[in-house]
Amino acid sequence: MHKVYENDDLMMYFKKRYCHCCGEVLHKKRTERVVRKGDPDHRAYCTIGRSYKPYGDILVIGKEYFCSSCNKSFSCDEQGKVIEAQKHYKRHIVTDEEIANVKNQKLIIVNDRILKMRWLLLLPVIGGIICTFKIFNGCLREKTNNKDLHKLILSALLVFIGVAIVIKLVLSTVNNEMLNKYQTLFMLIPSLLSFNMPILWYINHTFKIK
Repeated sequence: MHKVYENDDLMMYFKKRYCHCCGEVLHKKRTERVVRKGDPDHRAYCTIGRSYKPYGDILVIGKEYFCSSCNKSFSCDEQGKVIEAQKHYKRHIVTDEEIANVKNQKLIIVNDRILKMRWLLLLPVIGGIICTFKIFNGCLREKTNNKDLHKLILSALLVFIGVAIVIKLVLSTVNNEMLNKYQTLFMLIPSLLSFNMPILWYINHTFKIK
């Protein structure tokens, strides 16, 4: 069986983490799970590296936190939310409600931040790439669906190509020496500006506070 090693929190080897139930220092614990062919996340483990490699069942070996006092285990993702709450309240013991409250506060802040970043979409392509990275590489991912990133990139490319084709067809009907000479430039600038339009629509539709 093919093996994959993963660790979502490298700082667990350098910093002490504390149980939010009792406040005791957490220990590291090895975890193992089998990702079978056909599971939703199977393909993700087949594309580690430069190319896709079709494996069968995959043994995923990772790390999690374990409290010997409470006899409870916490994933790195769960403990990440706990750490934010512990920092916010400045104590080791925090309730599930307090953890959820800090998470919601952070989500509101980053949601407001992505709305303020819409001005970056005035920068052709580059602004769209920055906004897309912010959306799909942080807690805002919770508001997105699995295939949203692929759909968004595809939409932006289709709009770019579509606008370029339309402008080229329009310019081909105009008998103007200057327009013909700089046809590529006249076609490229509006096309690049249109690239970010689907991203702007997505941000307004998904993150705008109603």
